[in-house]
Amino acid sequence: MELTYKDFCNEIKKGRLLGLKCEGCGKVIFPVKSFCPDCGGNKLKKIELSKRGKIKTYTVIRVAPEGFNPPYIVAIVELPEDVLVMGNLDFDPEKAGLFLLGKEVEIGYKEVPGDKYSGGGGIALLFSLVE
Repeated sequence: MELTYKDFCNEIKKGRLLGLKCEGCGKVIFPVKSFCPDCGGNKLKKIELSKRGKIKTYTVIRVAPEGFNPPYIVAIVELPEDVLVMGNLDFDPEKAGLFLLGKEVEIGYKEVPGDKYSGGGGIALLFSLVE
């Protein structure tokens, strides 16, 4: 089953984070692909992923691409479905430290503008610390 970027954006705006699951081997796939990277199968179904996970790693971006305003944090979060998702961490980059590793976050989104290199604006995942 196909999961387009437009479908993904529409669903995240409704509060649903979607991925795919291989019907052959059960692997959860995110970001989505048209085939399973484990078994090569193409029988995939849309599934809703958890909206909470734990910070696996992060970096503070101080020199950003044109059109972005540094500093900001890019993080990789591990979900209970054993997938990694990347997005921005809504946290003061000047206060970031090792204490962030393993912290639980909730996943939302933010709209990002297009630039001269892209085809227009889009959606970025946004992580917020769970207190």
